[in-house]
Amino acid sequence: MKIEIIGAGAVGLLHGARLALGGAQVRMLTRGKEQAELLARDGIRLSRGGEAVDVAVEASALQDAAMAEAEASTLQDAETAEVEASALQDAETAEVASFALQDAETAEVASSALQDAATAEVEASAQHDAASATAEAGPNGREGRWHVLAVKQSALGPELLRQLAALLRPGDSLLCLQNGIGHLERLARTLPGIRLYAGVTSEGALRVGAREVVHAGAGELHYGPALGADGSASADPLLAGWRQALQRAGIAAFLSNDVEDRIYRKLLLNAVINPLTALLDVPNGRLPEHPQGIRLMKALHEESLSILVSAGFAATGEEWERLLDVCRRTAANTSSMLADVRAGRPTEIASINGELARLAARHGVPAPLNEAAAALVHALE
Repeated sequence: MKIEIIGAGAVGLLHGARLALGGAQVRMLTRGKEQAELLARDGIRLSRGGEAVDVAVEASALQDAAMAEAEASTLQDAETAEVEASALQDAETAEVASFALQDAETAEVASSALQDAATAEVEASAQHDAASATAEAGPNGREGRWHVLAVKQSALGPELLRQLAALLRPGDSLLCLQNGIGHLERLARTLPGIRLYAGVTSEGALRVGAREVVHAGAGELHYGPALGADGSASADPLLAGWRQALQRAGIAAFLSNDVEDRIYRKLLLNAVINPLTALLDVPNGRLPEHPQGIRLMKALHEESLSILVSAGFAATGEEWERLLDVCRRTAANTSSMLADVRAGRPTEIASINGELARLAARHGVPAPLNEAAAALVHALE
């Protein structure tokens, strides 16, 4: 099965390496050409359990792959138009012939000519069907592809969306592994006809250099059709191959019918841990121990939970304890937002606390702490 991983950060490299080790045909699509050349030449180095292995994968720059797909699509459209025009011409010729045959002097001649006309019309219809089949399969019999979008939400700007629109074809599937909310609606508008899946992963991954990733902790992948997206899982011919690829890779993955609740559950964790670790400049485990950290955590957690419940999140009453448990289990981890602030990169604050504030406004719920967290982290960028 052809699987394309869009984005070669920690999550992208980890899934690309594991899927390739399981026997899937993996192509990594990177933001830069230099990383693509490195991966194509040396593969992904996957480190786990104190051991490292180099995993061979295909790799291309996303820009180049999108351009090649757009050119192939244009060529296919031209070839399809030529076949359809030829079929139409044959059908018109057959129709003229049938009229002419009406003036034939004998019934035998007329019958024979009409038979020829009917044969020509059938052939024209067959040519049209062949053209339609070619359009569905794509050039050289292109089959649908499964894509995994593993870039941060902060990267989902107009340029990347244009590249995705050129890269993906109707019949393809796209699994989105972004933190926060708001991106699925943008992707659905940009990619009509693409089957969209929302996913939440708890795998621990740390990128070390351009081609090496450390599998820092086992987790699970939960995914399901995005709300309001085109198509359904039951009608997706690619789904069986994807699930088999996950199984062969040893990735614990579950097709979920409550993926929206899982997205909200992860959003609640990110909305508290990410901005506060970035603002206080501490690893996850230090957050509850910080003199003001625990008070800020409680206040931001209560506000965020209230917003999500107003939007339909099914709270269990165990959310606060789960937050503390995550801080304990990832005590030494540097959150992605803190890492971005330290590196001077744009953060995902707009898609996490910023989106929570916008969600609150839609449901008439106050969100002063989320608004403040978004503004403060933006000031650090």
